[in-house]
This record gives sequence, structure tokens and C-alpha cells, in this order.
Amino acid sequence: SFPKLHRARTRNTEAIKHSKGRSCDNARMEGFFGTLKSEFFHGRDWEGVDRDGFMVELHRWLLWFRSGRASESLGWRTPDENRRLLGYAV
Repeated sequence: SFPKLHRARTRNTEAIKHSKGRSCDNARMEGFFGTLKSEFFHGRDWEGVDRDGFMVELHRWLLWFRSGRASESLGWRTPDENRRLLGYAV
């Protein structure tokens, strides 16, 4: 059992090593987290905000980001407006 587990861990580690650091793999997430930091986190006064309050604000921002934020790639429409325009349920 131990040799099987060791081989599985070794294979998983190798797979992780090979994919780590490839900009094409991480570019979208890096872009998203950059936007999250610049639009949501920085420039706000977080003093006195507890963990639960932070999570509520983060959840609100994520909902807005996903559905209510106008995007240049969508012709400055929000994702919800674009879905409606295409006839999809919102």
C-alpha cells in the first residue's frame, strides 16, 4: 500500500510541478485577483470590519462582478444584460 501511495504522490507532485509557473495556466486567475484587489480591497477602510462583515461584502462584490459589472468585451453591457440579449435565462 505504501509504495502505491508514494508513487501516486510522486506523480501528482510531478504534474503540479510541470503546470506551475506557466502564465497561460494562471493568467485568468491572476487577472481576476488583480481586479479583486484593486476594485474591492484597496482603497477601502476595513478598520472595524470583522471576518463575517468582510465575507458579506466580498460576497456582494462577487455577485456584482459576475452579473452587474459592465464589460468592454460585452459591448459595455453587464453579463446579465448580455444573457438577456442572447435569450438566456438570468
